[in-house]
Amino acid sequence: MTDFIFFLTYNDRTIPTPILVLDHVKDLGVKNIGFKDVGIPKHRLVELKKAIDDAGLTSYLEVVSEDRESTLRGARIAAELGVDRLIGSQGQYAEDVMEIIKGTGIEFYPFVGKISGIPSVLHGSIDEIVAEALEKQEMGVAGIDLLAYRHKENPEELMERVIDALEIPVIVAGSIGSLERIRRVIKAGASGFTIGTAVFDRTIVPLGSLEDQVIAVVNETKEE
Repeated sequence: MTDFIFFLTYNDRTIPTPILVLDHVKDLGVKNIGFKDVGIPKHRLVELKKAIDDAGLTSYLEVVSEDRESTLRGARIAAELGVDRLIGSQGQYAEDVMEIIKGTGIEFYPFVGKISGIPSVLHGSIDEIVAEALEKQEMGVAGIDLLAYRHKENPEELMERVIDALEIPVIVAGSIGSLERIRRVIKAGASGFTIGTAVFDRTIVPLGSLEDQVIAVVNETKEE
């Protein structure tokens, strides 16, 4: 089973009205809701986390930061909010992040490879990324957050090699804007995938409503 994680984000920032959108999609079969640590003030992130909990859904916070200070700030927000899963964060700061969330019960899925820019881009050779993923597995992280389609080499090969090399789950995030890519991610054996911007840009079901986009993605996970 591959989980669809609907991110209430656009271009790596939480949208201005996330709870309004959540109210429209929470009964459409979505089980996982994500957001970023940037885009809206922290008190509104608190409100959003409560709304996700009240809907009985699993919460994800993804941190997309290039420097240590911002990465650790995101980890502290995750700890304060008590999200179910923290994904992202620059891999080189993984030990510091794990120390911050220690004892909270939060599952941590760090990025592998070098991440830069907004929207974020994944750098590093496939061999280097696989090696780093294995190192993170040895550290005891819950899983890996892989920006496969933000990589300039072969994203399918990257997905397959990382997933095949690991015994822990791999979430594929970023630029999954079509049913074809969703199917490739599922075929590769990812434990989950994130979609945010593509839903709001209506690229999954051209000319369809926001609800149409979400239902189409949910149906793909049912058919696997």
